[in-house]
Amino acid sequence: MADETVVTAVQEMPASRVVVTGENRADFMDKKLGIQTVKPEPEKAAEVAAETEVEAEPEAKAEPKTEEKTPEKKEKTHPIKERMGELANARKEAEAREKAAEERATKAEREAAELRAKLAPPKPVEVDPEPQRAQFNSDEEFQKAQLDHRVDQRIAERERAQQEVLAKAEQEKAVESWKSRVT
Repeated sequence: MADETVVTAVQEMPASRVVVTGENRADFMDKKLGIQTVKPEPEKAAEVAAETEVEAEPEAKAEPKTEEKTPEKKEKTHPIKERMGELANARKEAEAREKAAEERATKAEREAAELRAKLAPPKPVEVDPEPQRAQFNSDEEFQKAQLDHRVDQRIAERERAQQEVLAKAEQEKAVESWKSRVT
């Protein structure tokens, strides 16, 4: 009887003077945190109980009683624990997405550096300065040096032209691969 008077006294007290006990602690915290608990309607609860009794009988013969209690405990998880689990899972997913994004960024930076290296204009081939007459003992040596110098210049010009053509081709190839990735 003493317990009944305490419970009625708790219910009659204003909200600022609520006595929290082990029995009403969950309800009190739900009200404080604004969590709405879904309480089954008596009609639906009877139907659910009837269904579980029908299903529990065949299982009871095959399985021990301790395993029957575990599904009930899983169903009665507190909403705060559920929410904390959801937040933990969301955090893990966000970390995984962040790690994947960082990997994609480093890969893209590496590819960009490689493309820049490929597309960089070729360094001009340094050609020796034109030979001067004073550097040679005879006219024949001077004329040979002049001829060699001209041949070297033409070869360097051809190499530059080939490098430019290759650079343009690689640039066009890079642009096409980029367009195909975008599409």
